[in-house]
Formats: sequence, C-alpha cells, structure tokens
Amino acid sequence: MPKICVKAPEIVMSSDINMSAAMAVSTKAKLESVSVGGDCACGEAPPPPPREPTPPPVVTQKTNVEVVFLVDGSDSFDRTKIEGASTTEMGGVKRGSSQFNESMKWCGQMLWDKIVPNTDAGVVATVVQFSGIKALENSYQEDNDGWALDESVGLKHYNVELQPQQVNANNNQTDKLFAANPLDGNSQLFLALRDMSNPKFVNQLNNATYQPDVKNVIWQKRRVLVVITDDEWDINNERASLSESTLDASLNESAGAAARDAVIKQLKSVYGTEGGAMNQMFAVIVTPSATKTERRDKVIGELCDGEASHLYDLTEANFDAGMKDALEKISAQILADTNSTIL
Repeated sequence: MPKICVKAPEIVMSSDINMSAAMAVSTKAKLESVSVGGDCACGEAPPPPPREPTPPPVVTQKTNVEVVFLVDGSDSFDRTKIEGASTTEMGGVKRGSSQFNESMKWCGQMLWDKIVPNTDAGVVATVVQFSGIKALENSYQEDNDGWALDESVGLKHYNVELQPQQVNANNNQTDKLFAANPLDGNSQLFLALRDMSNPKFVNQLNNATYQPDVKNVIWQKRRVLVVITDDEWDINNERASLSESTLDASLNESAGAAARDAVIKQLKSVYGTEGGAMNQMFAVIVTPSATKTERRDKVIGELCDGEASHLYDLTEANFDAGMKDALEKISAQILADTNSTIL
C-alpha cells in the first residue's frame, strides 16, 4: 500500500487563561445572655457631667479666756464701808459690807454672770487679794506664795483666794469670794504683781487652760489682768530682788524704782499686748473724793498697757454705781472677738 509523507512546519501558539477565585468566610457565635434595659441611648452619648470639687474643711477659731484678778486687801481699802453701812467696830469685828467684800463679789459676778455664759470656749480664772507687811517687805523671797516668812508664822503679803482653774456654770464660787477675810496690811501692789507675772504662776495658768486636740480647730488665747485698788500704794521700799540682769545700771534712780520698772516690763510681757495680741490689762481705782488719782498717767501706762479706756476711776461715794458700770463695760471688752469664728 503506497505511503504518503507530509512534513508540517512548526506552529507556535499562545493563549491567555483568566481565572477568578472567590472566598467566603462565615463566623458562628454563641449567644450566652440577653439584657434589655430602658436606658439605651441612640447615637453618641453625651459627655459625663464635670465632677464637683471636694469642699475644703471647715476650720474654726476658738479663743480661751484667762482672767487674773488682783484685789486690794489692805486696811486702807477695806476700812471704807459702803451704801451707808455702819462703821462701828465691836470686838474687833467690822460691821457692814466693805469695798473689799464687794470687790471680791464683783470678781465672781464678772466670771459667772458675765463671762462664762457668753463665751463658747474655755475660761480660766484666779482671784488674788494683795496686802503686805511693810516690816517684812525687804525679806520676802519671790514665788513664796505670799508667805512673808514661812507657813508656820502665818503672815502673808498676798493670798490666792481662787487658785488658777477652769470655771464654768457648775462651779460658781461667788459666795466664797465674798466671804474672804481681808489681810488688812499695807498695799504692797508691786510685790504681788511681780509674783503674778513670774513663770511659776504663769505656768499654773497655762496648765489650767484646756485646749483639746480637735481636728480643724485653731486655738488662741486672751489673757486678762484686772487690778482693783485705791491710790495708796506702799511702793517706796520695793526691794530690787530681781536678778541684776533685769535692772538697767545706768538708771539714776533708787533700787526700788528700778525694781518697779523691771516688774512693769515683765508684767506687760505676760498680760500686755506684747505678750499676746489679744491680751488686756484693766485697773479700777477708788479714790476718796471726786478728784482723780494723781497717778492717773502712771496707772494707764503701767496697769492698763497704755489704754486709757481700760482705766475706771471711782470714788467712795459712787462706789456701788461705779462698780456696776465697770462690770458691764470691762466684761464686754473682755468678751469682744472671743467667740468661735469660721475661717
């Protein structure tokens, strides 16, 4: 059988193949719980309200009041009867009420009728009657509680009738003060002033003042001195028994006058404004007649810390009315700006 051979040329071919792929992803979730509430918000939620700042703590300022009374118990002050009371003495017993008795009662009225009911902080008080024994003045040792020699002898230059203590409505001692017996010596005012401003006595006042440690309470203090006397002071022989460092050697004065100046300087450092901005010093001076005391300027400068309005001049004739007026005015001055204040 015949064969036919055919030689075919090489043929090159190209083609494009387009492929497309698709992928599907499915997620399956299991619902654990469903909660439906009525406060659902649609859209964007409003911003939260600003936080209120924490208010600062309320700080209260309280003022303790310390009052020291010095009452003249000398014979010149005590011998004067008031309100027409009898001046007859029978068996050595004085009849009628004297300036001393009424002044002691006045201190109690000041404390328990005026100050205690009208302050919301603590009140500390002491009442001292001063007199003196002239012959034993130069031998007195400071801070001896008024004993001219020692307790066995029983002679005193001054006597603390009410020891430094907290006073309140429950311990009224006005009657006890009124019943105190006067020492009936001479008027050694500066001897008593010296001891009442010495550290020993001042520490007793401080120890009696109670300031509880209460949060957000700031304590301050008003220390007050009230002197009730006449204008017959036996001070010429006041002994210069303070340490030499307290006396100015350049003074061309007697030792007594230099000692007096040192006492006044120390007194003001305790009871005057230089010892505390709120401190006060008062003097009630009783004179025999309407003539004002010749020592007025000295009394203001030394016993009133320079405040003329802190001096109360009385006469024996108007003693009762004058003491009532002084009671109202001095108590108001003591209480001024002492009640609690919110800072």
